[in-house]
Amino acid sequence: MKADPSVASFQVEFHRQPSGVRVAFRGFINESTQLPINHRDLAFPLDIDLSGVTLINSMGLRTWMLFIVDVSKRGPVTLHRVPEVMVRQFCMVAGSHGGAVVRSVLAPYRCDACGAASTQELTIGVDVVPATYSKPPPRKPCARCAAPSSFDDIADAFFSFTLATP
Repeated sequence: MKADPSVASFQVEFHRQPSGVRVAFRGFINESTQLPINHRDLAFPLDIDLSGVTLINSMGLRTWMLFIVDVSKRGPVTLHRVPEVMVRQFCMVAGSHGGAVVRSVLAPYRCDACGAASTQELTIGVDVVPATYSKPPPRKPCARCAAPSSFDDIADAFFSFTLATP
């Protein structure tokens, strides 16, 4: 059986910024994924964009945790655009975001008018305040029809990892 290259491949992109490095991860994190723990372009503060992560398996989670714990000990690390596949791991496995601060997530939304499913970026501390779920995440415009879309999950479960976010 031939492996699906869109699932098996993993890419890392480095973007130097005036105050550190932004790293973008793309693809499937598994047992063969090589995360850049000792890469020459790794600098702090480190900003990691996880929006391109499509899947993570149990061995990939182990690889991720070894990476994030190690780099978090060396300097400040922030995570941006964390996709649902990673949010689920952060909720289920204590310490899976290491010492990194999660700044934003890509959350599931559904259009109230046309029913289209989408992903919307929510900023932690702005759109969603840790430990306060008295109000749902904000409604966002649908990409297909521009009508209001609503958060399509259970907020206190989806954002439970924020209780451990520094």
